[in-house]
Amino acid sequence: MKNANTMRITIQGLGYTIKTGTFALLVVLVPYYCSAGPNAPAPVIVSNTSANPVPVVQQGPVSIAGGVTISGTPNVTVGNTAAFPLPVQDVDRPTAEPVVGTFVNASPFNFINMYTVPVGKRLIVEHVSALLNVPTGVKVIDGQLNDLLGAGPIGKLYLLPTFTGASSSTTDRYVISQPIKFYVAGGDTLQAVFDSFPSTQSLDAFCSFSGYLVDAP
Repeated sequence: MKNANTMRITIQGLGYTIKTGTFALLVVLVPYYCSAGPNAPAPVIVSNTSANPVPVVQQGPVSIAGGVTISGTPNVTVGNTAAFPLPVQDVDRPTAEPVVGTFVNASPFNFINMYTVPVGKRLIVEHVSALLNVPTGVKVIDGQLNDLLGAGPIGKLYLLPTFTGASSSTTDRYVISQPIKFYVAGGDTLQAVFDSFPSTQSLDAFCSFSGYLVDAP
């Protein structure tokens, strides 16, 4: 005989129903959400436009394939060592002709015409030297290079003589060795002048220069 009394027991969250005499089990699955912990990584999406780019730093070497376009005037640093020098060419004087001149015992010593520049050329003097022996007590007070046109100079550069001591029992020695940049036009004469005090004509003078010729514009 079937019992008319029915006992119903409900467990919250699982939905169990139990009847006396018969047994039925109903399981209801309820979704459960768990929030991530404080150290869990999360994806980040950056949506900046090209007008507001995100600055980045390159890590490691970069391989470049194809051509590279450089705009503006950026600075370029060449890091070659002495074992791998960078070949260079002087593009400012492709037709340069080296010129040297030496003059000994000019008389009078204080006006020495050293070189006449060919017409159509320009002489660039880069170094001048002189060894001057004067009577003891005479002082060489200055030297000059002149761009001489006709009877007078049209360009002048001063030289600095240095007293180096006695060259003999009756003479003193002065020396000039000076890097310079001096220009003499075609058809003009390079002239050296030495002033002394007191003025004297008794001198042994050895004077030289080095430079190059270029085509005159």
